[in-house]
Amino acid sequence: MAVKKRGKKWHFKIRVFGKEVGVSTNAKLKQDAERIEMGLLTACRSGDYRSLDAVSREVCIRMFQNQDWKLPSGLKVDQEPKDELTLWRSIELCLTYPELRTSENRERLQQCFVHLVEKLGKEFPVKSIWIPQIKEYQIERLREGAAPSTVNKEKSALSKMFQILVELRHLDVNPARLVKNLSEKSG
Repeated sequence: MAVKKRGKKWHFKIRVFGKEVGVSTNAKLKQDAERIEMGLLTACRSGDYRSLDAVSREVCIRMFQNQDWKLPSGLKVDQEPKDELTLWRSIELCLTYPELRTSENRERLQQCFVHLVEKLGKEFPVKSIWIPQIKEYQIERLREGAAPSTVNKEKSALSKMFQILVELRHLDVNPARLVKNLSEKSG
């Protein structure tokens, strides 16, 4: 079970399901190939493929396909195209979340979400919202004449939505927390 470089690719052999199987990776570093090797070995032996990252998952699927093995259900689910989480669906999840159903700020959140949908669109993939998109949104809203405090409240609403998506395990990080609020000092 040693990782070796052949040409430009890292290769390794693992013994799974009673057979020794050779696998190639697109890993740039030996450590990455070793991590993929251990991940595949652990996943195949335990039968639990959920812990595989995207790169390891791709290598595992390719290994199964190359051996003409039936894909386990844990790999099939992620291989099938999932409905991408849209801004509209994320807002629905946010507004139906237990702590927000009866929140005093619910109306304000809804108003903020209206502006977000107007700018980004209902079908905008939430995973595509990152720091540059949030900063661009802030700039556009200021150009339209919105007060900095209003834009900050809208960013706060976006942050609340991301926080709930993280709690629901749809996302891993809240990018709105990485963007500074606008200065509200009159200038």
